[in-house]
Amino acid sequence: MKSSAEEKSFTNAVEVWLTFAHDDARAAKNLFSAEIWNLVCFHAQQATEKALKAFLRMHMDQIPRVHSLAKLTELCSKIDRTFLRHKQIALLLDRFYIPTRYPEAAPGSLPEGLPGRDDAKVAIQHMKRVLKHVSKRLAGYGKTPLGF
Repeated sequence: MKSSAEEKSFTNAVEVWLTFAHDDARAAKNLFSAEIWNLVCFHAQQATEKALKAFLRMHMDQIPRVHSLAKLTELCSKIDRTFLRHKQIALLLDRFYIPTRYPEAAPGSLPEGLPGRDDAKVAIQHMKRVLKHVSKRLAGYGKTPLGF
């Protein structure tokens, strides 16, 4: 089955980032139903990262090759100070990037071990909050596939 990213005609870099963010958000929601908590957290982090990069791409020709949501939030806040309110969310979601991606990093990476259901639920809530914010900030842009 093709992802919406593969089916979409990519005419604009911002749309590409938004489409990939939407795909990761969908994956996080579907994986929650499957109770695969570590991957829910990973895809929530990825959706948030790609949404922030979409916002940055709207304002820059090149976006930095950075995976830290805290750093990306900081960069977004230099363009639009309203992003500062998401700094704590970024820090929380950043905790999931390495341990949920690399199996050998998992032991000891998170003090409590791999993420559980509660972590996954919070990760999705935080992801939605940031995606909604990005959607609002890009509202004048046109079609934004982040319907959260």
